[in-house]
Amino acid sequence: SKLTAIAQRAWNDSTSRGLVQRATDRRARQLADSGLVDYSAQAHGYLTFLSQLGDGFPLPPKVIKADELALEVYWRAPNYSKQWILGRRDTLLLPTDINYHRDHLGIVQNNFPDIIRLGDGDEVQDVAHPLSPRGLATYEYQLSDSLRMEIPGRTIDVYEVKIRPTDDRIAAAVGAVYIAKDDGQVVRMAFSFTRSALKDKQLEDVSIVIENSLIEGRFWLPRRQEIEIRRTGSWMDFPARGIIRGRWEIRDYKVNQGSTVALTPGPEILYAPPQRRAQFRWPEGSIMAGIPDDIEVASDADVRQVQEEARRLVRAQALQRSRATLPSVRAISDLL
Repeated sequence: SKLTAIAQRAWNDSTSRGLVQRATDRRARQLADSGLVDYSAQAHGYLTFLSQLGDGFPLPPKVIKADELALEVYWRAPNYSKQWILGRRDTLLLPTDINYHRDHLGIVQNNFPDIIRLGDGDEVQDVAHPLSPRGLATYEYQLSDSLRMEIPGRTIDVYEVKIRPTDDRIAAAVGAVYIAKDDGQVVRMAFSFTRSALKDKQLEDVSIVIENSLIEGRFWLPRRQEIEIRRTGSWMDFPARGIIRGRWEIRDYKVNQGSTVALTPGPEILYAPPQRRAQFRWPEGSIMAGIPDDIEVASDADVRQVQEEARRLVRAQALQRSRATLPSVRAISDLL
């Protein structure tokens, strides 16, 4: 809910830059200052693959495949992360051979590192984080609003700061960060990317929403995350769009209990050992029963707002891919 209206400020004015500098400094030193040594948590998420056909995509996207995932998430200072997939089940509504990038199967830790990558670097690669030393030289900022946000167990006052690149022809993020008024912590990030940031030429757009929550009254850690990735091409001469949507909830934190799982070798996200997976049990009910009701008919409101805000902040050409280079695919799943 709205806290107070603030005067619309010029881009990169001293107040906006000062607020972002404070948040960047806080982000850089928060691990050393917070006393956070390690944590574990449970993450529950849905990955859905949807498709649309036809000129102008007149019909809402429909689910082709839905995956439900349960993960154990571990982290240990200074920046060791491990995510174990305990359970994965899917419902295949139409024939497809879809395979996701590994990082689609887990959550984003620490609001991204200073360099943002998605799709194992195949979708978004080497974009400067808006709250990083490189980002301060890449973006301009505008203090846009003062808001009151509800998080579990607390109401917090935040500043909404719009972000856009100084040159929208470069690889960059576009959107907003929400910064806690009292301590400069990142409460929420919501952004899309310029055309130059998208490495795969089939990509139409990529949108991210990351929300954090205050754990044990001290530590800002992941609470909810959403991602939407859209690709376009043609299938049997019909315009075709494939959409990946991921939604995650993170809960049941255990902080500073000496976990060493995050120090085990191998990729960050991988399947848990067989004996650990064998102990996992899904609750009663089908996977489709847990998918949000709106997922077949419209984008999530938060993601849709990110896309609309990106179009408002930069030139349309900075976000759009060339229609003249639409690739042709043999099957809908090739759009993935």
